[in-house]
Amino acid sequence: MELTSNQNPTRPEQIRARSPHRNIPLNLNAAVNGGNAARAFLTGIAESAKGWAISDIDATVLAGEQIFTYCCDYGTSQSWMACISYQDFNDRIEEVRGLPNLWPEVIDVLDHDIDLLIASLRDSSRPGSTVTAADVAIDLQNLNEAVCNFAGTTGLAFDAELNRPGSHFLVLRCGDQSAGSIFAH
Repeated sequence: MELTSNQNPTRPEQIRARSPHRNIPLNLNAAVNGGNAARAFLTGIAESAKGWAISDIDATVLAGEQIFTYCCDYGTSQSWMACISYQDFNDRIEEVRGLPNLWPEVIDVLDHDIDLLIASLRDSSRPGSTVTAADVAIDLQNLNEAVCNFAGTTGLAFDAELNRPGSHFLVLRCGDQSAGSIFAH
């Protein structure tokens, strides 16, 4: 069956007969996943070129609205960056914002998680270390969650102008946490 340009196919067999790719099944999930993987790969290349050491890119986060978080420890000159789903970030800060009695503990956990990640990175590079890359990845994930929690204690959680997709949230630790040295911008 051949269709001319003025015919309008209405039956499925007419549509299939018209398609030049009728023997190639379309797997939409594979196409989306492939696009996300390509986006993650290109993001990794771009960020590596800027000097960031890239690990574990979640391609699904890159597909939607994002917020970028940074945690810098002045004492060790180490910095970490994360790209987080905007919705996940807001869910976290909304939860913490409503619990002001826990804010001092949130700051303590952030300080502890920075120390823990620094120790894991240091120990993982020693010969014979039992600290694995998976351990470091877990510590990094914990730090990212602590940064999101900390955001809920700051003005970002209360100001819609500051908190929007594509925003950047920076945590800077300048020294001993007991001296009030964790700042956000």
